[in-house]
Amino acid sequence: MKQWIWILYWVLYLPLVAQDASSQLDSLSAVIEGYTTTSQWDKVAEASNTLAHIYRGIDRLDSAEFYFKHSLSLSLQANNQALAADNYHELGRLNYQPRGALDSATNFLQKALSISIELDDEQRNANLYFLIGAIANNKGNLSTALSNFQLALPFYESLNDSVGIANVYNSIGIVYSKREDFERSLEFHRKAMEIQRLQGNLRGLAINHNNLGLTYKKMSDYTSAIEEYRIGLQIEKEIDFPILKGAILNNLGNVFELQEVYDSALYYQEESLKIGRSVGFNELIGWANKGIASVYSAYGNWDQAITYGTTGYEIGVKTNTQDLSKQSAEVLHKAYERKRDFQRAYLYLKLFKQHSDSLFNAETIKKTAALEYEFQNEQSNRVQALELQAQEALYLSQINDQKKIRNSVIGGLALMIVLVSVTWIGYLQKRKVNKELEGKNRIISDQAQNMERLNETKDRFFSIISHDLRGPVAVFQGFSFMVKTMLEEKKYEKLEKFSDEVGKVSKQMSELLDNLLNWALKQQGEFPYHPEVLNLKECVDENLDIFNSMATSKKIELNCEVLPTSTIWADKNSLMTIIRNLINNALKFTQPNGKIRISCGKDDDLIAIKFSDSGVGIPEEKLNSLFNFQENKASIGTEGERGVGLGLKLVHDFVKLNKGKIRVESEKEKGTTFTVLLPPAPDEG
Repeated sequence: MKQWIWILYWVLYLPLVAQDASSQLDSLSAVIEGYTTTSQWDKVAEASNTLAHIYRGIDRLDSAEFYFKHSLSLSLQANNQALAADNYHELGRLNYQPRGALDSATNFLQKALSISIELDDEQRNANLYFLIGAIANNKGNLSTALSNFQLALPFYESLNDSVGIANVYNSIGIVYSKREDFERSLEFHRKAMEIQRLQGNLRGLAINHNNLGLTYKKMSDYTSAIEEYRIGLQIEKEIDFPILKGAILNNLGNVFELQEVYDSALYYQEESLKIGRSVGFNELIGWANKGIASVYSAYGNWDQAITYGTTGYEIGVKTNTQDLSKQSAEVLHKAYERKRDFQRAYLYLKLFKQHSDSLFNAETIKKTAALEYEFQNEQSNRVQALELQAQEALYLSQINDQKKIRNSVIGGLALMIVLVSVTWIGYLQKRKVNKELEGKNRIISDQAQNMERLNETKDRFFSIISHDLRGPVAVFQGFSFMVKTMLEEKKYEKLEKFSDEVGKVSKQMSELLDNLLNWALKQQGEFPYHPEVLNLKECVDENLDIFNSMATSKKIELNCEVLPTSTIWADKNSLMTIIRNLINNALKFTQPNGKIRISCGKDDDLIAIKFSDSGVGIPEEKLNSLFNFQENKASIGTEGERGVGLGLKLVHDFVKLNKGKIRVESEKEKGTTFTVLLPPAPDEG
């Protein structure tokens, strides 16, 4: 008894007086040397294991790791296999979460599993297979993950462990979601949820709602995804599981980013980052940094995108989370490319491809090798069979060749005579019919081309507009969700900012719908054209009143230098649309503290109205197609304003409607000038 108390004294006292883990181990070894029997080593090993569990429980992870390793060393010497398996198991868990050292974790867990299988420990076997599968899933090795989850399932079923069964179903659902087999993913998530409901397992239910949200996000069903995340957050409030809350907020941010509701996306990513830092969970910190970087990239704030993206990439490499490294590298490549730092852009492009290849290779290299072997084996068998068939065919053909030659000569001569006669008669008839059809075909061809052109325009129109209307609608959806969240969290000061955002988006939607109506009328040939004498300055001033608040919010100076006596001959409705769209376009692409100038003068026999800005300019390669309506012409303004190119298409068409011309001059980063040439009023002719 005294010896046991003395051993415990040294085990508990050494951490307080030793300088580091190495000196602790040396001191403990010196104590243990006095005890030579295996049973005494067992006692020290068990005491170290117990102490390690205590340290882990109070988040003293370095001390926990030291005592697990010390217990492992003694348990191996004492041939205590059950205790050795527990130490390997706990070291694997410790390296997996929260440290994120996935390779080390897998190594420890595999060693624990080999011992556990020998001991026929069903519970430990199930837990180890599940953990190894979870790590493989994090690393992107989906086949390995799925096989380990499937190996864990029979053990949990044998033990009647419903919690374990639900966890396996949930994890299999995640794998199928990553493989884009969404039907099976939803099936397994629902199986897990049914078990968790019956048990009242709130923690499991919250996790499952988060995973269902991920699957719906990949299916582009963003409304369902947001609803699942909302339910997950409500349940989390009852159980206080901060890591899960951080993960759900990160996923919410990703959904709002996909819907281009960037303010909401940034808010949720920043909240996720705060939680990740507070609990010290590196993987969550990494994903939140990547999410923030992606939002800043959408804003065009490349410096912030690089700052957060670099942190996300470094954490991805440190934790061996290939998907995080890949996505962070993609953001950094884009940011450096836009900053024209092509050396770093190329570096991160290579890293992006490397991580993409790693995800692919880890998952498919074994399958590819097996398929190649099967293919080569099958090809070899097929070649041999074909060779035998060829030999038999050759033998039979030699027997029949002489008969065929004789019959062919006779039949061929007769057939030739018939064919020549039929061909000549057919030629005469065909020449006659072709002449009759040639004119009709020209008409049909012209109609088909016109129809195809109209269909292409219609398809582009609906594709672009459905995409562009989705963004403002998503803002309203996100705003209602955030208002509820902020009211619950009593963050009243942020509500005003988001109400301004909704007002801005409402204005954008109104402008878009006005342009849609005008475009539709123009396409149908029903847009009214009633030219009259118009005072140009009055028309410009009326439109400036609409945009004054927008210009003030961006600190842009609007100057009208049109003389009060300037008049033109034009249709008022179409002219107002021209002026409104060109002013809106200039405001969208001019940075804060910039200037916009509207002036007019003579240009030969026409009135030249100039809309000049000090904005970002238009790339040379886009100038030639500026007035075309194309699906890939969507552009982002200096503060995230979105456009589809419909406004400039209307400007071009309405200038032509008014017997005018339009030209554009632009220089990158210096500004753009649109010049509209319209007929003067008759008294100015």
